[in-house]
Amino acid sequence: MGNCFGASGGSDDDVDQEERRRQMAAAAEKRLQNEDNRGMKDAEGYKRKLEQREKAEQQANLRNNDNEAPLKWQMS
Repeated sequence: MGNCFGASGGSDDDVDQEERRRQMAAAAEKRLQNEDNRGMKDAEGYKRKLEQREKAEQQANLRNNDNEAPLKWQMS
């Protein structure tokens, strides 16, 4: 009778701990990226639009702050 789960079979002991951790981290990163992109046709385009929108808001805030003059009170 043979052993179905022999010691010489492809066991995970051949891969060192650091390599195993890197593989697990890469798999986790891939899962997170897939989860972020879920339901979107063009995830990169969406991110670019968000960046453009934030940049436009920042520029608008800078323009508004430049035009604001300090208030002057005149008391008579």
